[in-house]
Amino acid sequence: MLIVAFVVFAVTRPTDEGRVEQCPRVTRELIAERLGEPSSFGTIDVFPGNQMKGTATVRGTTYEWICGIGITRGNRVNVDVRDPGGSSVINENVDL
Repeated sequence: MLIVAFVVFAVTRPTDEGRVEQCPRVTRELIAERLGEPSSFGTIDVFPGNQMKGTATVRGTTYEWICGIGITRGNRVNVDVRDPGGSSVINENVDL
């Protein structure tokens, strides 16, 4: 039974690439929830299998975001959103 559970976990566990591919969606949702709906949102750098970077503009302020696997485990990514001064306004691990 334990072997079956391990095999199921290994097969259904998302890959690092799969988690990173979901970064734009979860980051946009988190920004909309915490800061307001972005009037623009985009990806400016992509590091396949590790992290994505981008920008989001909310109420005239442009924020930079980084989303990646970092040291997260399981089905999570870390989202860090920074204001124009470089201060983190959102920094949390998000379940996918």
